[in-house]
Amino acid sequence: MAPDFASHRHTTLPGRLEFAPLALNMSAKNSQPGKPNEDYVLVDNRTQCYVVCDGVSRTPLEDGSYPNPSPAALAAKIGAEGIMKFLVGNLSSDLEPKQIIQGAAKAANQQIARLNKKLFKEIDYRINDFAGTCSIFGFVKDGNFHCGMIGDCVGYYVNKSNQQNLVRFTQSQTVKVRQYGESHSSEFKDKKSLQLFFRSQLRNNPDNEYAYGVLTGEENEKRNALQFVEYHKIPLQDIAYILLTSDGLDDFLKDKQGSMENLLLYPHQIIDSANDFEKNLGKEGDDKTFVLVDFLFNLSTYK
Repeated sequence: MAPDFASHRHTTLPGRLEFAPLALNMSAKNSQPGKPNEDYVLVDNRTQCYVVCDGVSRTPLEDGSYPNPSPAALAAKIGAEGIMKFLVGNLSSDLEPKQIIQGAAKAANQQIARLNKKLFKEIDYRINDFAGTCSIFGFVKDGNFHCGMIGDCVGYYVNKSNQQNLVRFTQSQTVKVRQYGESHSSEFKDKKSLQLFFRSQLRNNPDNEYAYGVLTGEENEKRNALQFVEYHKIPLQDIAYILLTSDGLDDFLKDKQGSMENLLLYPHQIIDSANDFEKNLGKEGDDKTFVLVDFLFNLSTYK
């Protein structure tokens, strides 16, 4: 599997780095038959903007099959396109970086709201649940990497001084949800009832301590996805790499966190290695997507 070397061009846009880092991106489908890839990735090396979206898995249909086309895949694609369009269109505006991040998430959320209005007459939080996506995205400006995150996508960086060590700078918003499920599972008759509670009571609910965010189009007093969009600022003077991923790579990267140098030099091996890691554990593979932004770019590295 070869990486996608997104077009690499130097740029003179205001606030961009004088050198142009190379961003590579890859995406691979899950191991489940009949379930499409619900991740989506966009890279614009000219403007140094990057987006990973991870559509939230659906409930199977009444006949047991998985929805295909998948509303989650549509939400991830529409969300990524909405984010990228806003980022690129506002990099040279008077907006502060945090405002650009918030505006991009809002633009994507509005697009997904329109999608859900077309797809579902009524939301039951089961088969007819909101299509939604988690996301991590960002851009380079004024010597910093500005990043937005919602849900369980993950951001890492690698310092120039220690290229073996992968440093995580985001935390999954679904950790508390899993903890709640583990400690309260006896209160629900089955997993479907627990899932219904998560979707209807915890998702995008800013008043619940166990809440988590997903771009579903919800933006009102009771449910507001935008309140869960995080902003992270990473100064780049000592950064070698930025890595943005969907959660399908999470367990593998945690295992390899202190020994990443070879994988960063040969990033086409990341997904294959992650698949092997899952197989050895007997786990069912999830979609896996990443963007690797290389601030030490040297074309010979990737030959």
